[in-house]
Amino acid sequence: MIRFKKVWKKFSSDHAVLKDLNLEVEEGETLVILGKSGSGKTTALRLINRLIDPTEGEIEIGEENIQSLDPIALRRNIGYAVQEIGLFPHMTVEENIATVPKLLGWDSKRVNQRIDQLMEMMGLDSETYRKRYPLKLSGGQRQRIGVARALAADPPIILMDEPFGALDPITREKMQKEFLELKSKIKKTVVFVTHDLFEAVTLGDRIALMDQGKLLQVASPRAFVENPPSAFSDEFLGQHRFQLSLLTQTIATCIEPSIGKQSEGFPRLSPNTTLMEALDLFREEKVQTLPVFSSASFCGEVKKEKLLDQVLDLLMRESKHEPTDP
Repeated sequence: MIRFKKVWKKFSSDHAVLKDLNLEVEEGETLVILGKSGSGKTTALRLINRLIDPTEGEIEIGEENIQSLDPIALRRNIGYAVQEIGLFPHMTVEENIATVPKLLGWDSKRVNQRIDQLMEMMGLDSETYRKRYPLKLSGGQRQRIGVARALAADPPIILMDEPFGALDPITREKMQKEFLELKSKIKKTVVFVTHDLFEAVTLGDRIALMDQGKLLQVASPRAFVENPPSAFSDEFLGQHRFQLSLLTQTIATCIEPSIGKQSEGFPRLSPNTTLMEALDLFREEKVQTLPVFSSASFCGEVKKEKLLDQVLDLLMRESKHEPTDP
């Protein structure tokens, strides 16, 4: 767990970038810090690995105040991925990934196994890309290697500062989907900074909204969309509330019992499938009914007609700007 306790950060006597920040990041969760430029979100992130130190207050990892730890040793145990990627241009892909493990004294066999494991995880063929230099990679490939390097030493905490911000929209969406798949595999504590509302709702287990150095709200994506606590939060959601609701509400209320066992070959939904994902799947498959499974257990089915009814009802409520049921 990461705890901010009454943390202030001032770069001058009359300007506080962070103001009395109290925040907990649960072990194993992805917490997205969301805010506009100048909100203090990147400052908060950089405090965790002591790239900067607080002016007042304490930050704890587990039960230890990080001010009592050697900053170099601390950073070697925290993965860090940034928008600029930060790969060393004079090093090959394998050398970039191996940087921290080698500093930690891993033997060459263990390092090579870790490189192969991470490249497979990132969807890059090890034999093809190991010896390439960053300039010979696409933006998306460089970003994957940047994430792989952050994960190389298997740190318990990963910090990600707008890691997909420099990518084109199509590659960015693909990387977001890959990150969601990666989350379930690595089971790390991730603090992810972004100014992109859709990215925050898509990737976060919880969202921490900041403005002018203050923490305004910490909530699940659905609660964040449905129950903005202030005029600023409501304004931040803007005209995107309906689309965001499709990304945060699930098909759980659309599931109906089914008498017969579903035929093989149908794509499967799960109770946690979002309305947006279900709509996309119905459009791709051109069917009227899809089965729902929780793990290997058959739960029932969702009919396209009922799904569309729920989406229409949601649209009507959002057009009136009425809160939905929790």
